[in-house]
Amino acid sequence: MSSDTGWDPPDGAGLEALYREHSTWLVRRLRRVLGRHADAAEDIAQDAYIRIARYATDDAGRHPRALLGTVGVNLSYDYMRRIGRAQRFAEDSARRGDASTPACQEADLALRDAILSLPPLYRDAFLMSRFTPLTNKEIGTRLNISVKTVEWRISRAVEMCATHIDHEGEDR
Repeated sequence: MSSDTGWDPPDGAGLEALYREHSTWLVRRLRRVLGRHADAAEDIAQDAYIRIARYATDDAGRHPRALLGTVGVNLSYDYMRRIGRAQRFAEDSARRGDASTPACQEADLALRDAILSLPPLYRDAFLMSRFTPLTNKEIGTRLNISVKTVEWRISRAVEMCATHIDHEGEDR
């Protein structure tokens, strides 16, 4: 389905043309929306193009800026919501400060060490599944692997973390 903009979603070249034509506009718009988080605008713009690649409607071809703007702004809001949550969590953790028991701190360090000891293939899938709002399908797309492989890597990562923590506990 080709349109006036030359955008034909299944064809990568059409998406590339759409990117060349509208990327500067979209990044500027996202910088305004993001305010103090404007440094994330280019990454969010890239995500917007990835998201619209699956649309094959005439409306998307006729009104690419409307679609790009809507998807980009929504992704920006999601980003700012995640940043806000992370900041609130950090503030809560800092406020607890001394209330956090040494056992909890030790468990946190053991988990951190276990995650860092994972091979990169497993660690990437695990971290995306636990610390981002991505679905397994979206993780698979980002890592260029199937959903089944994502699921397998996550479960294997959990097993390896548990084994690492168990062995570390025996060493103490």
